[in-house]
Amino acid sequence: MARIKDQHKLEQINKAACVLVLKTGFAGLKMADVAKEADVAAGTLYVYYPTKEALINSLFKEVKSEIVQVLINPKHHSLSFYNTFQKMWLSYFNFCMKFPEKMLFVEHFFHSGLLSKQTIDFAHSIMEPVFEFIKQAQNNELIKKGDVLIIQSQISGPIHETIKLILANKIKPTKTNIHLCFEMSWQAIRK
Repeated sequence: MARIKDQHKLEQINKAACVLVLKTGFAGLKMADVAKEADVAAGTLYVYYPTKEALINSLFKEVKSEIVQVLINPKHHSLSFYNTFQKMWLSYFNFCMKFPEKMLFVEHFFHSGLLSKQTIDFAHSIMEPVFEFIKQAQNNELIKKGDVLIIQSQISGPIHETIKLILANKIKPTKTNIHLCFEMSWQAIRK
């Protein structure tokens, strides 16, 4: 009979795995270390994830889903594209500030070759509302034409690099600096 999965334990495991894999890399990640860090028995960990690959793919889907929910939050919708874009951008920036390990995890694994085709397909499919938002702005000649993935990278890439600088204590996340970063992002994509 299958054991019932405890949501709190699952969250502990995911948090531990996210932190550890960034320290050790995929090859250095040991399931026993994840279990120890999560304060669960190794056998319990295998109830949730039978392999390291299953753990990484599941965690990637979970974190990517969180990010998409931040981006497509109905509270962001405004009458103008600029205001909606600004709210989305700031929400993603704040998410990355609050959960830098999640941002780094997704960034690290997306192009790593370690994710299954199903996981990559999932990531692209849940991003579809964001891609449609970009395409609509392109069709309305509000932002530059080009491959949606390239436009999206010009939005998220600078956020990631800025967060890394902040984490390294090289700059402070003042309102002025955050606004400057947003305006540079906007200038990069606007028509």
